[in-house]
Amino acid sequence: MISKVGLFSIAAFIALAMISYTLYEILKTRHHLAHSYEQGAVFLVQNATSLLDFYYQRYQAGDLSLEAAQQNSLELISHLSYDDNNYFFIGNHEGISLANGHQDIVGTNILHLQAPDGRYIIQEIYAAAVNGGGFVEYLWPNPDTGDYEHKTSYVVQFAPWDWTLGTGINTTQLKQTLEEARYHSIVGSITIFLLFTLLLTAFYLFSRHLYTIRSRLHEARDDNPLTFLPGNHRIQAELAKRREAQQGFTYIYIDLDQFKAFNDVYGYALGDQILIGLAKILKKHFRLQGDFVGHIGGDDFVLITDQDDWLDRLHALAADFNQLSSALYSEEDRQRGGICALDRFGVERFFSLVSLSVSALEILPATRPELEQLAAQMTSLKMQAKNSAGSCLLYQQANGTLVHLQLDEQPQTSLAFH
Repeated sequence: MISKVGLFSIAAFIALAMISYTLYEILKTRHHLAHSYEQGAVFLVQNATSLLDFYYQRYQAGDLSLEAAQQNSLELISHLSYDDNNYFFIGNHEGISLANGHQDIVGTNILHLQAPDGRYIIQEIYAAAVNGGGFVEYLWPNPDTGDYEHKTSYVVQFAPWDWTLGTGINTTQLKQTLEEARYHSIVGSITIFLLFTLLLTAFYLFSRHLYTIRSRLHEARDDNPLTFLPGNHRIQAELAKRREAQQGFTYIYIDLDQFKAFNDVYGYALGDQILIGLAKILKKHFRLQGDFVGHIGGDDFVLITDQDDWLDRLHALAADFNQLSSALYSEEDRQRGGICALDRFGVERFFSLVSLSVSALEILPATRPELEQLAAQMTSLKMQAKNSAGSCLLYQQANGTLVHLQLDEQPQTSLAFH
């Protein structure tokens, strides 16, 4: 028999060990979250740079004038937002703000904007962009309070137009997440200490239960809160894993067309039903070994598969989705094939029923494409796919050949990689 002194000594030792482990987890979680937010900023800026390059290439090809290419790219970037209205900013070499979440400074020269510590904020940002890009920490005025707050942004230079492009890390959300993680870790640590001092025999069951909870929380930290599908971090990890294994696979990006107009007319509750329903349909058709389903956010989803029958499954998926989405429209809107709503410029126009824009990339075995390269290729495909009506697929084979298919039609051939 273990004496009372021995019992409490063991309990105290285990409790101290768990407290130490919890403190380590807090530090590790802090590092992981900070790194995840930084990688997210890099990923977003890379995608925004791809958009600028798309319009630059159209200008180079003679499809657009320089003024039209720049204006179109600025309008598109200005309307992009994420993480509770976080935004991209663009400035030229003269210090003129071309795009910014704070419209009051757009068109003004902010090159000599100076923080209370004497540093010239914009000049440091531009210098970092010109010198290869990177993260810049600085003080920036809060538009609501006027107080200067610490901010971190990732910036790059778009050399063809001598523009500086960047976006800030949502430090408020990051701090809140860190505080919540620390709070839960401390509460868990105290609970463990009390439980172990009261009943040593419950240690094994409790610790196993705690480990299970922590594992689930660790995975759920990146999951989309609406669909519970893996988010950006796990998507990038899955791509990196397959890249390192040199596996052949198909990388598929799914985006909803006319979804904003549907939300505006029918409300976010029904809009959420479409997203949740699409997530269930994706899991229904892509649940085999070698399949991965992820939710980047909003109406953007990702499929990764090494199965040969992915095209047939996409057609079946599109049929299920069309049935789901059409059922949420009124009979009148179904009969006329869409709805009337205001576009982003405040002009009323007709929007067809919500449909799928699907982009797919073939990745051959033994190739190791960079994740940035995949992101740039997929961004370009997305832009082209969204120009088609109805549910469609734009598929880029490994040799660069583009194949366009309507998913509303029955498949004629197999496009599986070899």
